[in-house]
Amino acid sequence: MEINFIILIGLFTLSAFLLQIAVYQQKYTKLFFFLFSISIPITLSSFRNSGTDINVYRSIFHSMGGYSFSEILYTRGYFEIGDSIFIYIADCFNSFNIYILLYGLFTTLFISHTIIKVSRRDLVGITFFLYLCLYFPISLNTMRQSLAVAIIVFSYKYVMKRDFLKFFMLTILACQFHISSIVILPIYFVINKDKNIRWKVVLLLAGITIISMINYQSIFLGISHILNNDRYEQYALSTLNANNNLFYFNFFLLLFFLLNLNIIKKLNKIYLFYFCLTILGVLLGLSGFISPFIKRIAIFFDIVQIFLIPQVGILAFSKYNRYIAVFILYIFSIVYFILFYVVLRFSGLFPFYIGV
Repeated sequence: MEINFIILIGLFTLSAFLLQIAVYQQKYTKLFFFLFSISIPITLSSFRNSGTDINVYRSIFHSMGGYSFSEILYTRGYFEIGDSIFIYIADCFNSFNIYILLYGLFTTLFISHTIIKVSRRDLVGITFFLYLCLYFPISLNTMRQSLAVAIIVFSYKYVMKRDFLKFFMLTILACQFHISSIVILPIYFVINKDKNIRWKVVLLLAGITIISMINYQSIFLGISHILNNDRYEQYALSTLNANNNLFYFNFFLLLFFLLNLNIIKKLNKIYLFYFCLTILGVLLGLSGFISPFIKRIAIFFDIVQIFLIPQVGILAFSKYNRYIAVFILYIFSIVYFILFYVVLRFSGLFPFYIGV
């Protein structure tokens, strides 16, 4: 059954509204509204037949049908074993929908929990709506990386808490779904013991990013050799052209944050940290002019936009009524969703089909 994008926006709105209600509730009613909220994106992700990579995942899943867990590991390798675990669990039920349900479930749980913990209480709903319009559709395409991104977003709080062990363990967990998560580890050193930004480290990481983009083919070939996985060799040798419309959006968004840097500095220190990640994300986005595969790493950094946009947007337009500012952000999210996913057809989301 095909679902119109207007219905999807309505479902996103309901999900975000329920999550906003949840933060004001106590105990069991809080849990009820929370579960009701996240059940909407989880259901959409679990029963869809849309997304550029959906048939790739379906093919991989069915090719492992009837295999024992050890046989799956032997066939697929001992890196990124989280995906092999999901395949094995779903195969026990002989259901591809359970396979993609596991991704939808854990991705949504990590993201929603982080939003509740990080966002200002009255901005939880609009922050979740931003996620649903900007990044949830990507999770219906690159499922493995999107779950890894959700885990990394959750791990950022341990950078601020200066708890390297928990940050490291969560990064390793993310690597079990997408090995590219390993690039996040140096981010820990951006923050000092007083939770202030080490700008010299930010500049160093920016330089390393630029050098890595220039030498991306050698890096991909090295990774391919280490992992014994020809996927990264294909990335190195690919001559595909990338669509860079998203880079221009992220660049202008970064300019907006720069113009309101004084506001960001007055917020909780984690938002200045997010601003640094946004800078690195835009730099990585430049790689789209070289290779479409490197720029995918930028999502680990770009996704923090969902936290910055509401906080900065509300304060930047504080002379207006707060509810008007939230409404403007709501319209902005819808326009983004329509432009990138309906008109430009990013991630192959539309036409959006639901079915078992």
